Amino acid sequence: MKPRHAAALALVGWYLMAPPSVAETSWVCAGGLTDWIMGAWIGDTKHRDDCAKLEGIADPHAPLSKWFRLGAFDTIVQCEAERNENHARGRENSTSPLDPAMQQECIASDDPRLAK
Repeated sequence: MKPRHAAALALVGWYLMAPPSVAETSWVCAGGLTDWIMGAWIGDTKHRDDCAKLEGIADPHAPLSKWFRLGAFDTIVQCEAERNENHARGRENSTSPLDPAMQQECIASDDPRLAK
C-alpha cells in the first residue's frame, strides 16, 4: 500500500447510525397539508394512533442523510462493539426487530451517501 493511501484510510472514522422511523419519513405523518387531510379524512384520533404505531418501525431504506448519528468512532471494531451492546440492550427492551434501535449500522464517515 502506498503511504498516501494509508494516510487516507487513517482519516476515515465511523459513525454508529440508526434509521428514522416510518412515521418520520412518511408523507402521511410528516405534518403539513397531507397530515391534516389524513386526520380530517380518517379522524384525527385514529390518524394519530396510526402514526404512533409507525414510530416503532424503522425505515432502513431512508437516505443515510436522514439517519441519526448515535456516536463517532475511530475504528470499525469500536463501532461494531457499541452496536452489539446496543442490540443486546435493545433485545431486552424492544418488542420488535423492526424497532429503529435494532436497525443500527456502522457507516464510514466518508460515505458519499451521507451528503445527499
